[in-house]
Amino acid sequence: MAPAPPTPAPGSMTVPLLHGWEDVATFVALVVLAALLLLVAGAIGLAGNSRSEWQAWLAARPSRRDAAEGPRRGLPGGPARDQAGTRSRT
Repeated sequence: MAPAPPTPAPGSMTVPLLHGWEDVATFVALVVLAALLLLVAGAIGLAGNSRSEWQAWLAARPSRRDAAEGPRRGLPGGPARDQAGTRSRT
C-alpha cells in the first residue's frame, strides 16, 4: 500500500491562485489581438479610398488668400505672379 501524502501546513494553498483562469485570459488576449488587427486593417483600407476624395474637396475650396486677391493666375483680370507665387511688380 502506498503511503498517505503528507498533510499541507495550515494556511498553505493547495490550488494555484489562477487555476482555470489561464484559459480565460488567453481567450480574452486573442480576442483583443484580433480586434486590433481588424481595426488596423480597416484603417489602412479606408485611408486609401477616402483620402483622395478629401484632398479633392479641400482643393476645390477657395482659400482666404484666393478670395482676397481675386481670380487666380492665368485667368483674365488676375494678378501676375512669378514662379514663387508672389505678385510681380509690373
